Amino acid sequence: MHSRSGRSSSSLKSIDMFRKIPIDLQSSSSLSSPLSLFTLFLMAVLLLAETLGYLNGTTLWEEIELDTDANAQFGSSSSSLPATNMAGRRAGKIIVEFNFTLLDLPCDHVEIDLFDDLGTRSLDLVTNIEKWKIDAEGKRRQYAGRNKAQNDVLHDHDEGGGNNLHGTLEELHEDGVHALDFGGGKAAFEKKLKEQDYAFVDFYAPWCIWCQRLEPAWERLGESNTLPDTAIGKVDCTADAVLCQEQGIRAYPTLRMFHKGEKWGGDYKGDRTVNMMTDFIDHVRDDTGGASKEGKEEKEFERLKKNNKSKQKNVKLWNEEDHPGCMMVGYVWVNKIPGRIQVEARNGFQDLDAKMANLSHTVNKLTFGTQVARRNKKFFKSIPEGYKHLETMNGNFYATKDSHEAFHHFVNVVPTRYQTEDNRGFIAGTTIRMAGSVLGSLSGMLGNFITGDQGYFEYNQMSHSSQKIKFDEDKVPTFEIAYDIDPLIINVGKSKPSFWGYVVKVMAIIGGVYTVLNLVDRGVEGVSKKMA
Repeated sequence: MHSRSGRSSSSLKSIDMFRKIPIDLQSSSSLSSPLSLFTLFLMAVLLLAETLGYLNGTTLWEEIELDTDANAQFGSSSSSLPATNMAGRRAGKIIVEFNFTLLDLPCDHVEIDLFDDLGTRSLDLVTNIEKWKIDAEGKRRQYAGRNKAQNDVLHDHDEGGGNNLHGTLEELHEDGVHALDFGGGKAAFEKKLKEQDYAFVDFYAPWCIWCQRLEPAWERLGESNTLPDTAIGKVDCTADAVLCQEQGIRAYPTLRMFHKGEKWGGDYKGDRTVNMMTDFIDHVRDDTGGASKEGKEEKEFERLKKNNKSKQKNVKLWNEEDHPGCMMVGYVWVNKIPGRIQVEARNGFQDLDAKMANLSHTVNKLTFGTQVARRNKKFFKSIPEGYKHLETMNGNFYATKDSHEAFHHFVNVVPTRYQTEDNRGFIAGTTIRMAGSVLGSLSGMLGNFITGDQGYFEYNQMSHSSQKIKFDEDKVPTFEIAYDIDPLIINVGKSKPSFWGYVVKVMAIIGGVYTVLNLVDRGVEGVSKKMA
């Protein structure tokens, strides 16, 4: 028993990595002393550099993983969706905020549609979208209401909507044509306007279905008109295209009132029934004092004209026809799959003239997901520029100079998660970090608990491309924003160097410098002996 324990003890003693050489067997070379000083100096410099790098250095890291939120079930109602997170996302959805300015298209002629690859079709979005009329400088001027669906315009048809209550045009024309032809060019048009104090003119196109529905009622309106100073007229814009362009006719039918040869107010947008259009004529005559000639004293008529002129003088003129632009502001929730937002020149009661639809626009704002939270901007500034591709389309102007053109845009959206340093255990400072990685991690957890910071925030990067598309002459152009939301999420952040990595590097510096310079000393000593 004792012999076995003795052998084990001697075996352990044979494992000795720190054997000592007797002093009387040691020798020194001529370079030993200066080389030792240089070794100590080099170690000190390298250790200082490594320590400063450890205390102040950060490492940028990047990881890519599947965005599991993108796999959530689509099509849920908004009431059943969970709360929105920092990146502006619901389960399987993402918010798109936009602000577009169409510089040459009235708000009445603009609608927004949404399509995606799941077959979702939201025509004429009506919620969370506002329209604003703009001035010549593109600034918001007049509120045009929400993007609500256009109300149906009533016509004089029977309850089934098929037969016109006034009969056919052939029947109405048996005793002559009562809606006068105001076509024949600019000179003829202006001459006919001056022949009457009032002229209610229908600018139409024979192929327009709405014009065809209106035509019998318009003829009946002319037939029933008994006012000697009022004419009911019409202009065929296919025959007088130049005249209609000069008048700024963008859609058919356009019903416009003229007073003493000048356009009065805005175009008529009410019901296209004989009774409603007759009431409109009476309203214009009352507004301009025309009715007073027949039923009021001349003195009262002059007073009305004077008051009307003073009102016009005090009000800053806003000519919508010269600046028919529209600003559309709002947001929409979309499924996190490829889709497109389509802005179209269209309304529900007119056919638009394709060559007059100018889709030149400015993208004032386009974001996918909410903007970076204000409390995280200090972290966001520290991210390298390669991860800051936000709102890349904001402020861009896209002009089309020719007819039948519009821009189509493609946007690629990349979900990104920025990891803050706090979650890596640096919140308690360098002192605790150097005490060990475990304490450092605990300090980070404690800091997150106290501050309520989850250690990261999410946002969405964007890249885009744009192309001008040419449309057929019979197609009304649209501008589109096609989008594709990446199913992968980029995790990016900055981490402090590991404490244990720092310890390993310190050991490597000490051992490496000593070993290398020891080899140098032996090499120089060996060469010196051979030369001697």
